[in-house]
Amino acid sequence: NTSATPSAFNLSKLVQQTGANNPFSTLGAMIEPEFVDIEQDGKVDLFGGNYNGRIDFFRNIGADAQHPVFTQALSSANPFNGIDVKTEVEGEGYNLYKGCSSPAFADIDGDSAMEGFSGETFGIYNYFENIHPTTPVSFSQRLGLVNPFGGVDVGYKAASNASEHGLSAPAFVDINDDGDLDAFIAAERGDSSSGRPAISYYENTGSAFLDRSFGATNPFGTIDPGAKSSLAFADFDGDGDYDAVTGAGFDKWPHYYINPGTPTTPAFTEASSNPFHGLGPSDAASVTPTTLDIDGDGDYDVLVGNWDGRIFLYKNIGTATNPQFEIKTTADNPFNGVDVGDFSAPTAVDLDADGDYDVMTGNFTGTLVYYKNVGTAQAPSFQHQTGANHPLGTAEVWWNSKPAFADLDRNGTPDAFVGQLTGRISYFKNTATWPNIAPQFTSMPVRTGSTGAPYLYTVRASDLNNQPLTITATSKPGWLTLATI
Repeated sequence: NTSATPSAFNLSKLVQQTGANNPFSTLGAMIEPEFVDIEQDGKVDLFGGNYNGRIDFFRNIGADAQHPVFTQALSSANPFNGIDVKTEVEGEGYNLYKGCSSPAFADIDGDSAMEGFSGETFGIYNYFENIHPTTPVSFSQRLGLVNPFGGVDVGYKAASNASEHGLSAPAFVDINDDGDLDAFIAAERGDSSSGRPAISYYENTGSAFLDRSFGATNPFGTIDPGAKSSLAFADFDGDGDYDAVTGAGFDKWPHYYINPGTPTTPAFTEASSNPFHGLGPSDAASVTPTTLDIDGDGDYDVLVGNWDGRIFLYKNIGTATNPQFEIKTTADNPFNGVDVGDFSAPTAVDLDADGDYDVMTGNFTGTLVYYKNVGTAQAPSFQHQTGANHPLGTAEVWWNSKPAFADLDRNGTPDAFVGQLTGRISYFKNTATWPNIAPQFTSMPVRTGSTGAPYLYTVRASDLNNQPLTITATSKPGWLTLATI
């Protein structure tokens, strides 16, 4: 990895070494060699990535740095012994094998020990912490420390003549009202071999995401919306808890799930009357919804990606407590005429902290397409962004990408999580710094108190830059006391 100017090289001086003069002449075939002094003994060792997904180790046992002699370290002498970045996953009716390990090393945590990294076929970047930097070197694969969903895979290995069971589609919401964002991941379908349902639930405990997908701890239970489903949440009926909309296999419109539970104990059931029923265009299928208030009128609208790359708008013409939708497919749809690629999967998020929704969408090829709202919260106008203006323009994910955003590290910026064909979730940390925005809150109580009875209403608020907050009421009745607890 040493760079030099072209004038520093005289190719006529390079002479190929063979036989005993080549310390690698007896080694097996490797596709990705990487040299590093891993044992810190002043001599460069060699790691070799392989097509089969293994990482081989060749220790330099030469007398000094000028006279290298390499010998392959096998079994426990190889710090990557037993580690294989190749797994078998399902494709469309055939098996895919990800391998082609490509190792690299860097001291990323400043402890003077080189950590290991390896790419592989599906673009998942593996991280191995060096937990014993001197002989014998030892690496431990780290998943949650870098990617809180690094070990999550809602797909499963292929069975003979079976179609894929991946297509992870993440969504984040504070489903149990404890002040942090929990995660739901919709998949192609449930896994009958393990009992994993079609919608997996991971509770955010503040320090980790715990798998609550099985049994009564999953508010979706065994609900299976259908193939290529995805999730979006909003309080459509104004009762103080989250409801859900999902894609539903090859249906032409979203399915609607009400939450008859409570804000802390949710339970979803499919609504007997679906406000989206019958509204989809005749050529709609594999719809992917995202929720937003697109016109700033106080109720939730729904954008829906379609199998052919189009994005439709379901405008809420009802109220914040009684949703009624009207589909917009022509000039009254801000995405009219847009084609983002097959199986469009939009997600609404304010990426530039200007107070309105932008839209990031995935598609069949895995490309993420970004539309910035250059209008207002009441009159949106979406403009396609490319190059340096696209924060995820160079992101590499697998087919059927589905982005979701959540500020999991609570630094004021939304991080990106992208589902994909294989069932895995890719994580992109947002390293930008948002401006110091002065928030404005409007209290929207979900119930009323009785006259003369004590009534407690809690407002949660936090500043994006961890500065002190002052909460005031511009007008209030004389009997109401504003206090902090």
